Formats: sequence, C-alpha cells, structure tokens
Amino acid sequence: MSSLNKVMLIGNVGAAPEARVLQGGGAVTNLAIATGRTWKDKDSGEQKEKTEWHRVIVYAKQAEFVTNFVGKGSKVYIEGRIETRKWTDKSGVEKFSTEIIASEVKLLERKSPEGSAPKDQVKRGSFEDMENDIPW
Repeated sequence: MSSLNKVMLIGNVGAAPEARVLQGGGAVTNLAIATGRTWKDKDSGEQKEKTEWHRVIVYAKQAEFVTNFVGKGSKVYIEGRIETRKWTDKSGVEKFSTEIIASEVKLLERKSPEGSAPKDQVKRGSFEDMENDIPW
C-alpha cells in the first residue's frame, strides 16, 4: 500500500525569515507561519478563534526567494511534507520538533510595501533560537 505525506497551508508569516547557508553552500530559510480558524461556540454562541503556528523550512532557490521577497505579515501559500526531527538542547535534554519541509512557496500578498524583508534585513540565526521568539 502506498502512502502520502503532503501539506498545503495558506497563512501569514509571523516573524522575519531566518536565512543561513549550509556547509555545502546551499541556502536554507526558516519561517513561522500562522494559520487560524474561527467558529461559533455551541453553548455560548460566542465567536471563538484559534491560531496554529507552523515551522516551515525552505531550501535552495525557494529559500533565496523567501529571503528576498517574503517578510513578517506576508500571506503565503506553502506546499510540502511533514517531518519530525530530534535534537539535544544545550542542557542535554532531547527535544522533538515537527516541521514542514516546503517544496513550493508562493507569495500571495504583502502586508504593505515595507512588510517585505529586504535581503540585508532578514533576521539571521539558528532554527532552535526561533523557539524563544515564536509562541509554539
């Protein structure tokens, strides 16, 4: 039996993309994407809202595109697959992270002209550092 691991998201970028170069010279960019849903509470009739945060990793040419044209607040379409990875933090504790490895990124709209991230203003850092910046 075959299987399928495919994710499609439309959401807003929650923080400036984090770009870096891999040891082999390839580009990688990390994003935090917010998606949300609203519903009416059955008991109270009150409108409810929930935001989900998604870790997205983009490689190669797509990473360069994100670094140059996508910024905080941009609405994007992401297509890719889900992967879970394990790492050990600085204090020796094993941690797990579920991430979306993007195969396609499309910019749907920018929040404003200054909402894009010029290449020289993209936040640089390690992906694990995002954990302190973004409410997962």
